[in-house]
Amino acid sequence: HYSDFILGLSHLIDLDSENEYEKAITNTKLPIYLDNGLFENHTPEPLDSLIRKAMKIKAELFFAPDVLFNAEETRIKAKEAIMLAKDSGLKIGVVVQADNKEDYWNQLLEFNSDPDIDLIGLSILSIPKCFGGSITESRIDLMKQMEAYFVEHTLQRFSWKPMHLLGIGDSYKDVLFAKENCPWIQSNDSSSPFQTGLHKHAYNADLEVVQGKVKEKVQFDLVDVKESILQDIERNMSIIKSRIQQ
Repeated sequence: HYSDFILGLSHLIDLDSENEYEKAITNTKLPIYLDNGLFENHTPEPLDSLIRKAMKIKAELFFAPDVLFNAEETRIKAKEAIMLAKDSGLKIGVVVQADNKEDYWNQLLEFNSDPDIDLIGLSILSIPKCFGGSITESRIDLMKQMEAYFVEHTLQRFSWKPMHLLGIGDSYKDVLFAKENCPWIQSNDSSSPFQTGLHKHAYNADLEVVQGKVKEKVQFDLVDVKESILQDIERNMSIIKSRIQQ
């Protein structure tokens, strides 16, 4: 309920019943983008069940299955998603995948020119692999190249599609850079404020996690959290929103 939209996690949704997670996200009445679960499960949700889940929860958009670091397989799955979702009314998001800078850039341009794609996801894993450096550094490097490409091709009326930053490293500097320089990058999702508060890490004034990014994965079956920890988590979200949404 602190979000502008919900990034729903497909592996937490059941097709045959409405569980507590589904109730929680649909009760917010916020737009839902359904993720395909690759980051959490190391393999994406099968396309058929992904689309059925997206329609079940009345998602606005779903992310087509992608294959980590594999540009060609990701391209194939994106095309399959476009075909199967053609008459569903769902918008389609894709995540660029590659294992080198050239293939990453080529797929970014390819997806950007595809009229059937509505949103492009910039991942937390493939960008550092392709561009080198930390998550934050590599994404800023990519954004600078996108910014330069946009300026260079402005006379051709070039534009970037809406984009989404998937996840966060040990800093929000890339989000802040996008806010100031790349208006086509419109959103970000991250468990960072939750995990940072849960593990008693803290942000400094520049929205860097002082102790570094929490390495532990989100514990989806977590039940009991102390009230003081919940207050820290809520404080983290308020601090981040106050900077990002100024």
